[in-house]
Amino acid sequence: MADILARVAALLPEVAAARDEAERQRRTPPGLAAKLTAAGAYQLYLPRAIGGPELPPLQAFRVVEALSRVDGS
Repeated sequence: MADILARVAALLPEVAAARDEAERQRRTPPGLAAKLTAAGAYQLYLPRAIGGPELPPLQAFRVVEALSRVDGS
């Protein structure tokens, strides 16, 4: 969990910088989406059996909360 949160935290300036573009496109810009995927932000609940971190809900919430602080959408 700490690794995912640290990787996502490192991307927060990029998330903040992409807010306007994301709003215009109505989606996460592809480059940023790729980075968030690599950081593990989109696979929080993915079972370990298939390579995911399988985070408990409260730990996953902390990752989502960190992202939501800079861009609530």
